This record gives sequence, C-alpha cells and structure tokens, in this order.
Amino acid sequence: MWRDYARQQGALLIDRALYIALTGDRNASEAALWLRPGTTADTVRREIESVAGADRVTVTTAGELRQISLRVFGSDVCRHLRTRSGGGGDRSRRLASSFGALALARRREFGMLRHLGMTRSQVGVMLATEGAAVSGIGLLVGLALGASSA
Repeated sequence: MWRDYARQQGALLIDRALYIALTGDRNASEAALWLRPGTTADTVRREIESVAGADRVTVTTAGELRQISLRVFGSDVCRHLRTRSGGGGDRSRRLASSFGALALARRREFGMLRHLGMTRSQVGVMLATEGAAVSGIGLLVGLALGASSA
C-alpha cells in the first residue's frame, strides 16, 4: 500500500492478470510506472504517446499530479466549501458541508467498495462511523482546550 495524490486512502498493487482473473474487468484506466535510474519521465512519456497515441493516453508525473490536485483543491473545493458554509453560519452546517465534500471526493473509492461486495448501507454506516469518530475527537479536543484555558 502507498499514498499518492490521486487517492486519499492509498492504493493496492495487484498483478493485472490476477485482477482480471478475480474481477473479469479488462477496463483498467490507470497504471503506475517506476523508472530505472537514468531514465527521464519525458522520454517515457514520448515513447508511450508514440505507441498508444497522444490523443488516447495521458501521462502525468507525481509532481504534476500534485500541482493539479493543489490547484483544484485550492480553487473549486474551497470555493464550494465557502459557498456551502454561508460565510458565518453555524458550525454544524459547515461541518456537514465539509463531510459532504469529502464524500463527493471519495466517490471512486465507494464504487470500488461496492464492486468488492459492500452494500450501500454498509458504505453509509462506514461514513457515519467516520463522521462520528471525527466529531467525537473534535469534541474531546475542544473540551480539553476549553478546560485548559479556563
């Protein structure tokens, strides 16, 4: 397992033949490559695009993906959260809006969980549990900080 900028929860590495044998899905839409020392990303990008066709494949480095993620998060997601929070509205509405945005950002993860056999209600219970845990931790930290400042 590892973390990257496309997945909040990490990713699992599995052999493509095994994945196809287990799922029957031949429509994988992404891959990760580790380059040999001395090989440049631009060289690999040009070679992949010449074989697959530049209009049919997108090759992105981890650094480029990070920049895209930061730009999208910095603009669209933050603007959405600010709009949904209503400026100075109550905290519970802003918290619910934040959890809603996180759930939207994790749609592909939920799709994979459903593909692996989780039911909609199990995904809902998982989200509710995560929300309760985060809220509970926030409450405990808030109470502790409030008590220490009194």
